[in-house]
Amino acid sequence: MHDASIDGRDWIGESHESVMARLDGARTVQGQVRAALVTLAVISGMMLIVSYNAYLSYDSDWVRQAVHEEQDGRAKSGDDGGGRSLSAELKSEELKTWVAAQAVGIALLGVHVSVDDAPTIGTFALAVVSIWLLLLMRRENHTIGFLMRATDSQAVTSDARISDEGAHRSLRWLIFHSISASNMFLTLDASLARVDDLKGESNPFVTNPSYTWRERGRRLAFGFGRGFFFLFPVAASSIVWGLDVWSYFRPDPFDDMSVSGWAEPFLYKSSATYALFAIPLLYCCIRSNAYSIATNRVVRQYGARLYQAAVRRESTFAMR
Repeated sequence: MHDASIDGRDWIGESHESVMARLDGARTVQGQVRAALVTLAVISGMMLIVSYNAYLSYDSDWVRQAVHEEQDGRAKSGDDGGGRSLSAELKSEELKTWVAAQAVGIALLGVHVSVDDAPTIGTFALAVVSIWLLLLMRRENHTIGFLMRATDSQAVTSDARISDEGAHRSLRWLIFHSISASNMFLTLDASLARVDDLKGESNPFVTNPSYTWRERGRRLAFGFGRGFFFLFPVAASSIVWGLDVWSYFRPDPFDDMSVSGWAEPFLYKSSATYALFAIPLLYCCIRSNAYSIATNRVVRQYGARLYQAAVRRESTFAMR
């Protein structure tokens, strides 16, 4: 007897070739997503490093202290008639190194970015890449989601007879494992268990978890790990902007240790430009993370149904 719950419409227009083409598209976009995330992470890391060197590093405090001592007349000239002392030479080289560390050169783009421009130019670069990431995550979600919706049934012919249930079941498992094996953000198993032998359950990710406090903590940890890569650019740009604003209220060693504070017009111009780019950056990163969570949920549901169907078939064969 034919199961009336089987929906053959899902397989209309689908063939093995069309499914494989969509799988290739999914794998391609997953590789592009990884490239976009690496680009965002590298830009964010460079912004944080150059800001740290300028405002928080040991050399930053040392330079300000040295300028204070020179202004107070406590520093020695280092010239006793026989040339500069070795200590003075070392300090001069360290000053050059510290000043050089406040700029980042990107040879590929042919640009040289100063720490003062990091909140604006850096956030602009992050915003542009985040838009690219959002489009990629949307494409990944739609490619995988629509493929799994279209194949989430068994195959039937026009006269309601199963055409080749075994072949379509195998194809569905191929779809599931192809997607899950290439998706770096897919969390099928929230435990930290290792697979170090051939014993035990081969599909632990679709069993009903025990929602203990430990299990919830693991799931929150994995959720944070997934979201970290999407929200790290937002956090990095915010930190860099905050350090840049803070620098206006610290003595400036390049300007005789003066403190500009709120009287500096560039502070407002820089902050307004930062906000202009930070808003789309925040939106794109949050939406990209939402697409990632949605894709993870669809793949888990697809795998759960496959595994449950396999358990039912095993039970049926055991009863015969």
